Amino acid sequence: MSDKEPAVNELAKQEKARMLRILGISAFLAVLVVGAFIFISKNADVFQPDLDIESGEKNVLKDTNDPQCRAIIASAKQIGVEFKALDNQLSKKLIDGTEAEVRPLLSKLLALKLRLTEIKETVPTSTFRDFETLSAKGIESELMAWFKHVDNHFFFLERLANEHLATLEQKDNIEGTLVVDKTKKKKYKKTPRQRLDGALLAISESFQSFRVWHTGSLHPCGAASEGETPWTPTK
Repeated sequence: MSDKEPAVNELAKQEKARMLRILGISAFLAVLVVGAFIFISKNADVFQPDLDIESGEKNVLKDTNDPQCRAIIASAKQIGVEFKALDNQLSKKLIDGTEAEVRPLLSKLLALKLRLTEIKETVPTSTFRDFETLSAKGIESELMAWFKHVDNHFFFLERLANEHLATLEQKDNIEGTLVVDKTKKKKYKKTPRQRLDGALLAISESFQSFRVWHTGSLHPCGAASEGETPWTPTK
């Protein structure tokens, strides 16, 4: 046996022991990963977001629980949901449908528009957080500007519907006789379809911007006034 053989054997033993340790650690980590995966799979509800409180709101709840402000948000969000459900029908029927199809849609639009007006009237009695906004006009001013913007586009939809109904009525009155309409009609640079698509898109984007506006840690609502029942998230 040469003098080098004992040293070589010792190195081989050390290398074998090192590999066994690595395999053992790897197996342990694998067990941890699999166990964690199984736990998450069985308790998925634990990791679901709280739908009643938006991201970041839990930390600022006591500073953002003004009931009037929260009611504005809840009501406007609901109108956004209802408008989204109407969007497809409005696109297909508002300027192309029969009178029996258009009038119910117009009634629903007017009802949503009225509810928005009623919500807007509660803005002055609401409490908002006191920090500067990007426009430097304050949260209340920004919110009032949002209501005005959405109301304008609801009015555009209402006008389109009425124009279409007037066209249908004129066609019904002709009954084979040539009728010359001498009334002055407003001229638009865009077609009715372009005007309709633009208004629908503007309203949809407005409700999306509203959702972004009231989420996150910089929630716009202020704290409930003294003696006032504060807003609490629904269970």
